[in-house]
Amino acid sequence: DHDGALEVQKEGIRIRSEIRLARAQLKIDPDDSWALQHLAYYQYLAEDYDEAERTHERFVELYPDSAAGYNNLALVYKRKGDYQREEGYYRLALALSPEDAHALNNLAVNLAHQQRYDEALAIMDRVGTLEPGEPYADLHRAKILASMGRREQALKHLELALAGVAELDTLHTIEFRQDIRVDPAFDGLRDEPAFAEILVRYYGQSGLLMLGGAHG
Repeated sequence: DHDGALEVQKEGIRIRSEIRLARAQLKIDPDDSWALQHLAYYQYLAEDYDEAERTHERFVELYPDSAAGYNNLALVYKRKGDYQREEGYYRLALALSPEDAHALNNLAVNLAHQQRYDEALAIMDRVGTLEPGEPYADLHRAKILASMGRREQALKHLELALAGVAELDTLHTIEFRQDIRVDPAFDGLRDEPAFAEILVRYYGQSGLLMLGGAHG
């Protein structure tokens, strides 16, 4: 679909632009915390996981008291499928910031990837009290339920998540789309007509380009 391909192209242009912006700032100050995080996150969205890993590692070396640094480094290991190492970095983030909703959300999905579903759902209940109605929480609950084979509930939470996606900033909007496209939790749903129907309802025909499957 032409419109869908154009949307993906625009997304790629935005990612490359943000990477150039961050690199320009790092030429001025190689230790700039914003630029390092920004570069690493957009490298992650570009699916350049080795470079994202190196940049995040540089960040946590310089800023070891930042919970966000460990959380974001953990996301790289999620994409690489190294779930034990991923979990370890979320635990470090939560040791610094026990009520960090981002790290809790991500840890819950990590535990589901490891088939530790009771632990995952317990964490999501905690997230629900910290940030009720947050789109990422619904997306992550959809992933956990999909991993458990609870199809109808997973689709319900995916719809709830997409209903709130307009509230997200550009970076997280891109990540949201990517998560739906590549996370292995949704492997069992990607051939379901209802899954495609939801994506098209919220993303138009570009939603069909999100059915390609997981990369790791």
